[in-house]
Order: sequence, then structure tokens, then C-alpha cells
Amino acid sequence: MLKQIKSPGVRQRLCSVIGLLVRHSTVIDADLAESEISKVLVETLEERSEKVRRRAIAALGEYMFYAATQMDDEQVDPVWQISDFCVQAIIRCLRVGDEDDIVRFYACKTLENMCA
Repeated sequence: MLKQIKSPGVRQRLCSVIGLLVRHSTVIDADLAESEISKVLVETLEERSEKVRRRAIAALGEYMFYAATQMDDEQVDPVWQISDFCVQAIIRCLRVGDEDDIVRFYACKTLENMCA
């Protein structure tokens, strides 16, 4: 849905729902990772609306944190590997002057949570 809908208000709400679902889920099936949700959220970071970008980076942060926790398991499923594409997108959000302060803050917290 996030790819198909063009309305910034709806895209913003979809990102919020995705982030909340990931944050409050106890277990997430590998099907979510295989759906390339991280790629869609990274593409959403290119949106002109700063509100959509804020929600997209927050949802991506929740997803990346979950993926990072899956890497701690002894039997790591390769589907949860954190791609360089996602990390580079998060780092791009940190550029001073190029991005909204709130987006930069969420990107910083995402990297912190992934490393912790």
C-alpha cells in the first residue's frame, strides 16, 4: 500500500501503523523481511513531506531494531540480515542542513539501538 498511495496524509498514517505494529509485536514472521519492507521504507524517505519522512524513519528504526535483535540468536535466519542499503539511507539522514532535525534524531537513535 505504501508504494501505491500518493497522498502524504495516508502515507504518514501507514508509516505510523507499520512502526507501531513492529514495535509492539512479540514475534514477526520472516515473511515481513522477505516482503522488502525496509526497501519500501527507505524509498519513502525520499518523500517531500517532512512529516512522512519522520514517520518513515521511525518505522524503519523499529524494523531495524527488531532485525538487529534477531541477529543475536544462535540460529540466525539470513532474511534478517541488515542491508548496507538501509544503513546508508539512515546515515544519509544524519547530514546537517540536508534533513529535518527530527528525522536526524530518529536516524541517530536507530543507529544507537541497532548497535546496542
